Formats: sequence, C-alpha cells, structure tokens
Amino acid sequence: MSLDFERALKYPFEDKKWVEKLLPLFLIMFIILVAVSITQIFGNGVISAVFKDTGIEDGFALSYITSFTTTMGVSVLLFPLSLYLSGYMLKISQNVMKGEDILLPPHSEYEDIFAKGLVQWLARFTTGIIPAVILTVYIILASTLFVEGAYDNLEILLLLIGIALYILMQTVASFISIGMLINYMRVNHWRAIFDFDEIKSILQNRWKDIVLFWLVMTALSAVASLLIFMTCCLAPFTGAILQTLYMLIYAYIMGNLAKLVTTKA
Repeated sequence: MSLDFERALKYPFEDKKWVEKLLPLFLIMFIILVAVSITQIFGNGVISAVFKDTGIEDGFALSYITSFTTTMGVSVLLFPLSLYLSGYMLKISQNVMKGEDILLPPHSEYEDIFAKGLVQWLARFTTGIIPAVILTVYIILASTLFVEGAYDNLEILLLLIGIALYILMQTVASFISIGMLINYMRVNHWRAIFDFDEIKSILQNRWKDIVLFWLVMTALSAVASLLIFMTCCLAPFTGAILQTLYMLIYAYIMGNLAKLVTTKA
C-alpha cells in the first residue's frame, strides 16, 4: 500500500474553499482541547473529594478513577462536536475511496456527516467497550485488594500487567474497527459494520496493509502529541492545528486503504 504522505498533506489545500471547510474543523478541535484541559485541571480535585470516603485514598486506582470520570464527563458534553469531526473525516475517506475530485465535503452536508460520525462511534464503541470495562474493573479490584499499602510493589506489578493486557486488547480492537469502517465505506450502510464475515475477509486479505497503516498513524500520533506537549501554554492552539492535520492525513490514507480493499475485492 502506498501511503502517499505528500498527497495526504497537500489535498486539503488544493480545494478552492479550503479555508471555509477547514476553519470549522480547527475551531471544533480547539474547543474540545480547551474543554479537556480545563476539566483535567479543575475536575480531578472535585472527583477526588467525592471518592475520599471510599477507602481508595491514594494510588493508581484513584488516579484512574478521577481521570476516567472527568474524561467521560467532558466526552459526553462534547459528544456532538466529536461526532461531527469523526463523521467529516469518514466522509473524506469515502470520497478518497471513490476517487472524487473534491475530497473535502461541504459543511452543508451536515446530516450525512453526523450520520457517518454515529457509524464511526458505534464501531469504536463496539470494539472498545470490553477492553475499557476490563481495565476499569481490574484497576479498581487490584488497588482495593492492596489498599493498606503493604504490597505496593505487587500492586504496581498487577496494574502494569493489566495495562499491558489492555493495550494488547485495544490494539486488536483497533484493527477490527478499521475493518468495520472499511466495510461500511464499501456498502454505505451502518449494518455493514456488523457483517463480520466480510470484516473477517478484509482483515485476513489485507492484514499487512492494515498493520502498516496502524503503525504509521500511531507513530505520527505520538509525534504530534510530543510536539503539542512541548508547546506548553499554547497547547490548545497548536494541538488544534496538529490534531486537525493528523485527522486529515488519517482520513486520506484510510481512504486509500479502503480503495485498495475495494479494487482487490
């Protein structure tokens, strides 16, 4: 599979209306990052106070609970914005797969964009819910079993094992999610994400391309995160730029992957 990074970087700006199409995406991402930052700063203290009488007074469990709770809270509030972003990117991928001349969809197609966002959310929720629940239960049980602090090293070891298992399960879930979305783009119906025979065939036939795609985009995401971290106070602004650019690159390469699967089907 050709990743074609040069084209992935250029295509958004080849659209004559790129400003009016990309500016809303940047603003949405900026709002999300600012909201997440504010929630993480002030929300953790509130959640910690709520859990202070549970017996989980310190350690990984409390940190995980506070982070998870605040993240979930802000995710629910910002769900429509996230839905729109993910739907917009999925529509770009589908345009790439179809070989459309103009890849950036107009925002007037918001109904279809939101619908695609729901499909993407459903695919990721379906594949990610089991690993998330297992990790949450594992961390809470591990920490409460050793809440007295006598087995700190064992607690840390157990938590590290649990996190490693979660990462492994989440990686597998990511591959399945990619297969689900590719099948959806081919059929253009939400039920396609549950056509597991077709999804299995996609994963079996194109697993090398899917793994390469996942590895490259994971590495690119890590680089973007590092750059955002280095900008400190400007993180919401630089983060909005880099995350939007990352999503545009992701959408383009994902579309190429879907095109490859379709032409070889």
